[in-house]
Amino acid sequence: MESGDRSFTVITINKSGKKTRSNGGRYISKSPSSAARKAFSQYYRNHKTMSLEIHIKETTQNSSGKIFKYRVSKIKDPKDIIRDKETIHYEYTTKVKAL
Repeated sequence: MESGDRSFTVITINKSGKKTRSNGGRYISKSPSSAARKAFSQYYRNHKTMSLEIHIKETTQNSSGKIFKYRVSKIKDPKDIIRDKETIHYEYTTKVKAL
């Protein structure tokens, strides 16, 4: 872990108001929103759900253990980016909104 990194764990993942997963995972990140984005990406790989509500709890040592709630979704936003003389095509952008 680098300086400034915090750790988070998933409390619940909700889809359309229904609980789909209750807990699990440890996500190391500088902000809770980027940890929620990582949790969404991992869930999306298996379930292909376009929008979820994710509740995460900070588990960093000596932290208050605050719970953060986010609506995370994939938005169709095609982009081409040139990196190292190669064109990379991105079809979706992940959006995170605090609740």
